[in-house]
Amino acid sequence: MRSLTVFEETVMLAIYRLKGNAYSVTIHGEIMKMTGEDVIVGTLFNTLKQLGRKGYLNKEKGRPVSEKGKDIVIYRITGDGYRALEKTRDLHNKIWDNIPDVLYKET
Repeated sequence: MRSLTVFEETVMLAIYRLKGNAYSVTIHGEIMKMTGEDVIVGTLFNTLKQLGRKGYLNKEKGRPVSEKGKDIVIYRITGDGYRALEKTRDLHNKIWDNIPDVLYKET
């Protein structure tokens, strides 16, 4: 199991934060809230597909968004997905170990 890319990690953490209400629109909004940056929707969908192929996400049919709308797809993190997140967090901690909180000081 490899660690996640930064964007994969961001998507997975957005799904985690949404607690069962993670579908494309809410994931996109959560990422914007977390990072302050917009995400290209196509990039988000490609990443969701990739995470699903890796076995890190499951999808299930959700309720329709409106009476005429089609059903939404809800994303949930799998056990392997949680392990990948933990591995990624551990890697970040190792990389940042012994690095001061302030890397530089303005003079």
